[in-house]
Amino acid sequence: MCMGTYVKRSKDEFEVHLACIVNTYGGAIRDLTDAYHARKGSWERVYELTTSHPGVRLLVFSSIDIRTGEFRECGGDAVRIDRWMKTAKGNIGYRKVKTHPRIGTLFFNMEKTVLEVNEWVLEDGGSNVNKWAWGVDKYKGGVKDGATNAG
Repeated sequence: MCMGTYVKRSKDEFEVHLACIVNTYGGAIRDLTDAYHARKGSWERVYELTTSHPGVRLLVFSSIDIRTGEFRECGGDAVRIDRWMKTAKGNIGYRKVKTHPRIGTLFFNMEKTVLEVNEWVLEDGGSNVNKWAWGVDKYKGGVKDGATNAG
């Protein structure tokens, strides 16, 4: 059962909204769908968004089925945003940031999350990212305070 009002969107519509979000801070989008499908067998479109920090990217798992070009059926899942970071020690870590249900406010909610992460990477001249390399993660947009880059 869907919470709120379920909205069906196409790949093209999703990508237009995603471009508008990254344009607010001068970011870029890269489609990682083929690489994810080949490596992990994923059937959804996956996008990488740059942030204002060169070592931090956001991965957007769109819930758009690569076979149909549209959102999966209601109740299938939601749009998930993960943070990818390359630490000062050269390690790469992923962390779930937020999951957004596919309702009428989806793009507004996604924009809020993306902009919050983008602000977080700039706080104190990027010191949050440097602290993260040592296992101190102060970003509270979906992860626990004190989380590490493990897992």
